[in-house]
Amino acid sequence: MQLMHLVLAVTCAGDPSSRARLVMRNTAAHHFLSEELCTAVSRVESDEAYRGAAVSFSPVATAALDRLAFWTARTGDASADTAHLLLVCLEARMRDEQVRKFAHTTGLTERAVVRGAMAERHRVCPGDRQSSERGPILSPHRPDRPAPYAFKTGARRPDEHTVRSITLRSQMTGVSHVSSRVQAHLIRLHMWVLLWSQLLVLATVFAMLWSAHHVTPWSWLWLGSLMARRQHLSPGARLAVDLVCGTASVFLAVPWWLAVLALTTRVVELLDGRLALLQVSGDTGDAALTEKDIRADRRADHRAAKYYQVLRVTGRLSPE
Repeated sequence: MQLMHLVLAVTCAGDPSSRARLVMRNTAAHHFLSEELCTAVSRVESDEAYRGAAVSFSPVATAALDRLAFWTARTGDASADTAHLLLVCLEARMRDEQVRKFAHTTGLTERAVVRGAMAERHRVCPGDRQSSERGPILSPHRPDRPAPYAFKTGARRPDEHTVRSITLRSQMTGVSHVSSRVQAHLIRLHMWVLLWSQLLVLATVFAMLWSAHHVTPWSWLWLGSLMARRQHLSPGARLAVDLVCGTASVFLAVPWWLAVLALTTRVVELLDGRLALLQVSGDTGDAALTEKDIRADRRADHRAAKYYQVLRVTGRLSPE
């Protein structure tokens, strides 16, 4: 069995409410798997001729399976399930061309799957229930009952998973799995910072329109440079550009209050980025997470979103 066979088994076959399948839906990656492929894999899985047959794993697949214990501990689970199998396949993708192409197309990264696995910890099929919580569902004593599980995926809005959800999945998060009060307060603070950031941007735009008759064309170029998006730059590079713009504003006769307003917007934007980094770091349980990692995930998301649009235009998008 090759590594790609494991990927197909965990993403196409089995219970639609398995942990890996739910992670795929939460990241909108399930759209990249056609209905025909899922049906074909499920048919092979249910074929009696293949049940009980001896299966030999390739060296790459064997090495990947040896990493199950690591990813089980990484997500804080007691035993491995389909989400961990998906993680070991993504980790070993550089050693398999087909798996590498699959990961590149869907934009799936280990961090995205870890966050999805943590969010779906309590809403999985019976086969993915953790060994520590496999006691009887009905018990005369409430403390003896396991954590509640929904064995079927609930109804979702048709427009819930779109190209927008793909492009934002590296930074945005859900709150269904948040059990830490610190994390909950962090999310609330991040939302307030986002609100003030949008208000400052709006105020800057109105200030630019008001001062249209008081600035030179070179000043308009300066204002445009401040309003440009710089998500792909490091914080140090952003600070250097802001310092250059701030110095240039003196020579271009830009009103001081307009320069202060624009630079304040930049400071709030930087704070937004740091809060987002802390939020994703908490979601993945990775204290070593950097903004470089987030930018890499964002580039993967944009590649997947562009391919998603191509599939939608050409009519090859999965209807699920």
